[in-house]
Amino acid sequence: MINLTHADIEKISNFRPLVVEKDVCISYEKGKIYYHQSISDKPKLLGRLPLSKIQRILIYSRLVERFLRLEPRGAIKVDDINYLISFYGFVYLINIEQRTITKEHSYRSDMKNPLSFCRIEDINGFDDCIVYGEYVWNNSKGEVSIYKRINGE
Repeated sequence: MINLTHADIEKISNFRPLVVEKDVCISYEKGKIYYHQSISDKPKLLGRLPLSKIQRILIYSRLVERFLRLEPRGAIKVDDINYLISFYGFVYLINIEQRTITKEHSYRSDMKNPLSFCRIEDINGFDDCIVYGEYVWNNSKGEVSIYKRINGE
């Protein structure tokens, strides 16, 4: 359990945590992705998510940002320096050493961001991988794609 002081909470209150492991945190705030090596350290800006000029203005209203889903929905640690996030129709690979955000996957046009990623490891008959599925209104019970990421592919 992590014990936070009031000062710690003040430092991180504007950030939305995406991935938290031990003392490391990847977070989001107003279109930007940050890396927190520890709660007490100042977060390092990793980069900005691709937003139009209008979207960059709209995200300053939390209500509008939530309504338009202009925030990352799911995130997962890939390895010690890479993380995946799902944002506005795409999956992005974030590298904390190089401070890069690279588009890795595009969803089909009617697809919404998945709410989470799932890691499969050490299960007989399955490749070690990260999987995620489409998130759509599927009233017609049509086919839904499941995506599998194996070692960066």
